[in-house]
Amino acid sequence: MGTKRTEPRRRGRTGAPPAETSRARPLGADGQHDLDPARFPRASSDDGVLVVRTTPDGRRHTYVSANARSILGYEPEDLLAQPPLEGVHPDDLTRAKTTGDRSAAGSDRETVLLRRRHADGHDVWLDARVFPIRDPETNELLEIEATARDVSTRVATERALSQRVSAEALIAEV
Repeated sequence: MGTKRTEPRRRGRTGAPPAETSRARPLGADGQHDLDPARFPRASSDDGVLVVRTTPDGRRHTYVSANARSILGYEPEDLLAQPPLEGVHPDDLTRAKTTGDRSAAGSDRETVLLRRRHADGHDVWLDARVFPIRDPETNELLEIEATARDVSTRVATERALSQRVSAEALIAEV
């Protein structure tokens, strides 16, 4: 026997109807966009995720999430005052620039693994996803957003396993 559904159908993961999307607005007088979470859902304070936004040319930050404290040891305001690539390990700088350039040129999403200096001086491995933020009507590039996670433990584990495998291979040859 069939039963009649008495509760309303849910839409989306939260049960709420999808948020309306609004037209992207140009930069305000302060050089920043309105970071309304309904318009920019990735610009959040998810645990373990660092969100940064830069100008289209990548020369200055327009937004840094509060997780900068826990991931990099800096206050968001301190990172806003620094050029975006300051603190990126020299060996990773070209890869970081290329990723930003590809995103600005039209790529929908880029991924980059790089090291960034923590406030206390040690390197933090970051796995970053880079997205262009475009005006939905004109397709003009407004900002570049990167969402990054600290993957230092994963990188250290992979390197330790690789060294172990190399050592075992060397012993097996003897």
